[in-house]
Amino acid sequence: MPLFHRPLTRLFVVAIAIIFFLGLVSPAAAKVGQVSTWLGKLYTGDGGDANSATLDGPRGFDADSLCSLYVADTANHVIRKIDGGTNVITTFAGTGEYGLTNGANKSATFKLPSDIALGPNDELFVTDSDSTVLRRIFGGQVTTWLTGLLNPGAVVVDGMTLYVSDTGRNRILKGSTITKTATVLTANIKAPGKIAISGNSLYLVYNGGKSFGRIDLTSGVLTALKTDFVNADGLEVHGGLIYIVSGLHGVLNEIVTFDPATGAFTTIKSVYETEWYNHASDITFCGSSMRLLFSGGSSVFRAGEDGSSEVKIAGVTRWNDLDGPRLTARVGRPWLLTMSPDKQKLYVFANQHLKQINLKTNVLSSITGGQADNYVDGPAAVARVSGPTQMVLSPKGTAIYIADRNNNRLRVFDRKTNSMSTLTGAGNFNAFNGTKNAYAEGAPCATADLGVAGCAYFDRPMGLAISKDGKTLYVADSDNNRIRTVNIATGNTALLAGTGKAGLKNGAAKQAQFKRPVSLLLSSNGRILYVVEWGNHAVRTIDLITKKVATLVGNGQAGFRDGSFANSRLSLPNYLAYGPKNMLYLSEGGSLRIRVLNTATKQISTLTGGRKGSRNGAPSVASFSNPRQLLMLNSSTLLVADDGNDMIRAVSLK
Repeated sequence: MPLFHRPLTRLFVVAIAIIFFLGLVSPAAAKVGQVSTWLGKLYTGDGGDANSATLDGPRGFDADSLCSLYVADTANHVIRKIDGGTNVITTFAGTGEYGLTNGANKSATFKLPSDIALGPNDELFVTDSDSTVLRRIFGGQVTTWLTGLLNPGAVVVDGMTLYVSDTGRNRILKGSTITKTATVLTANIKAPGKIAISGNSLYLVYNGGKSFGRIDLTSGVLTALKTDFVNADGLEVHGGLIYIVSGLHGVLNEIVTFDPATGAFTTIKSVYETEWYNHASDITFCGSSMRLLFSGGSSVFRAGEDGSSEVKIAGVTRWNDLDGPRLTARVGRPWLLTMSPDKQKLYVFANQHLKQINLKTNVLSSITGGQADNYVDGPAAVARVSGPTQMVLSPKGTAIYIADRNNNRLRVFDRKTNSMSTLTGAGNFNAFNGTKNAYAEGAPCATADLGVAGCAYFDRPMGLAISKDGKTLYVADSDNNRIRTVNIATGNTALLAGTGKAGLKNGAAKQAQFKRPVSLLLSSNGRILYVVEWGNHAVRTIDLITKKVATLVGNGQAGFRDGSFANSRLSLPNYLAYGPKNMLYLSEGGSLRIRVLNTATKQISTLTGGRKGSRNGAPSVASFSNPRQLLMLNSSTLLVADDGNDMIRAVSLK
């Protein structure tokens, strides 16, 4: 009898085939471009107390009659349920993968769900903010309820009628919970957000959270009631009042009531941010008990009717952070990666934290920083940064230099003294995007004032590189559109390239033009400084001997095209890393790809990626969510800080 026809042999072959199919055993070594998870996980906590779970930027929720909460866990792309009796959290719908597939709750996918409303039959209606549809969850199935929307931001149900903020189309729709139909209630509203119904009025925030108004449900006419809110977000009707939560970029969180009878606004709560009480995004009630959702804190609070006696009931950290063995550790918003000179430690900046991975023990631990960004020098335990965007190590690895973007300064963390100090920079700190600082060459100054003579000023510095001798830092001064140098010994600055005017102009360094340079890489011989630019969707070079600027790849227009440097296109390139021989690896935020630049043949190709998500596997299926800094772990593995997925991913190079 032939071997294959023997019953046991057939069973064995079938079993092995099934194992390979399920991915439990790899039939061969990983192929070039194959992606896997090296550290991290999308989210955690299911099956336990919600205070031990990780949420990620949740923007909307609703409560049922038993005070159970259904949460649009936005950046995790799932709907979570927090039991009103036990406080146990579970995933109610979604896999965590970014997508727009219907079907059974646990196999459906979502695209940044932003709001949720409970219907009359205990169904849930969900706005998928990165889509064109409104979804319905009922009977264990996810379906599409309305189409033709654009970035829908909010939904509310009143009896058998539902209302949707069709944010991207600047209108409010009126639909049905029974039939998949809707009509336009009011159009030409700038960016409508959260909505609430009271009697014959629909209340809403709009105009980027600056305005609050009322729409008459009979006439559809909008009346503005307040136009000076800052980041107004959640709305709820309770006890005849309209409750509004708002805050200045999470710095100040307020609960404001509006009395329709008198037209009076009353601030009942005003709290400066904490780690979790940060950027309120929604509000609801269960009886007389208030529930507050915080997108900045990734948390849920229970409070009294007046917002007092608040108690956190969900969220273990502001982001997905957990130190420990690499296989169980978590990193929230990993952005930066670098390696110690002895190759024994890998440093990562994740959510304002500087962390290290001991490559001998494979353990992740925190060094300095905190959940809330700030500007604090001093010992590691108290030091704080705000939006670090590139770091480099001194040749001996004893100093870590940091481009502290939102603090408009360059910082240095001393590994010997375990403390943080400011190397140079002055002016605004803890500044948000759009806040202008200044440009001036000069010396370090410990001042928050602008225009002080002799002081060095940056405007959102983002990129860093260090000279081979460790004496000079090169800085991409992003919003000043310049490349500058810093004398590490003195902190004094000098202009290397750029006029300050945004543009794409090559030639003599000080006559060249850049547009939002974001990262730097120095060539192995120390002569060529590579400049990655968001504004020009390009990679430029500065010859440090001839002081000439040239374009390596990109033409100022966003796009995607592989091929010759002259004809290829980039889209929001992020970081470069060395590859073997003449290769450079490039992460790209716009196309969500990892690309390869061959500087000898002047050709660019795609290594892996090309779609949004967190899927591992072959280059044709692998996906990323804002890949940031790259690092060669060894000759066969490229690490990617996958910012949006809270992961460090590994890409096979052999």
